[in-house]
Amino acid sequence: MKGYSIYVLATIMSLSAVGTVSAQQNTNREAMIHKCILEAVAQYPRTPDSNDSARTAAYKACMANAGLAP
Repeated sequence: MKGYSIYVLATIMSLSAVGTVSAQQNTNREAMIHKCILEAVAQYPRTPDSNDSARTAAYKACMANAGLAP
């Protein structure tokens, strides 16, 4: 029974660590999304006749340079 308890504890600790890493990666990704959106809008400001495809391309390039999927 003691061996089982240690196994359960180790499993719970492993899952907790994975959850913490995942949350940190998600926070970093969200920060990069925000940064890339701001950069794209700065390069191609929104106007009535603005070019959305150029802004989208700038956003995708920024995300790719950061090693993330857009």
